[in-house]
Amino acid sequence: MLKKSSSAPELEKSLGEVLQTNQKVSADVKDAAEELEVVHAVLDTKVPEEDRDGDLGAAIDRTQLLEKKLKESSEQLDIANDALQEANRKLRNVD
Repeated sequence: MLKKSSSAPELEKSLGEVLQTNQKVSADVKDAAEELEVVHAVLDTKVPEEDRDGDLGAAIDRTQLLEKKLKESSEQLDIANDALQEANRKLRNVD
C-alpha cells in the first residue's frame, strides 16, 4: 500500500507492479476464453441436436456466452493496462 507522501519512484514501482499483475491476469483470461472457445466448438459439433434438450443444451449455450464474457473482460483489462502504462510513462517524465 502506498503512503500519502510516496515519492515518484515509489509510485512508478507500484504502478509497474500493478501493471505486471494486470498483464498476467489479462493473458490468463485470454487463454481461458480461447480454451472455452475450443470446448464450445467441440460440444457444438459433436453433440447431436436431438440430444441437446434440457441441461445439456443449456450448458452448450452457456459455454458460448461465457467465452464472449471472458473476451470482453480481456479487452477491458487491455484498456486498463494501456491506461496504467500511460500513467507510469507520465510519472517517469515528472521530475
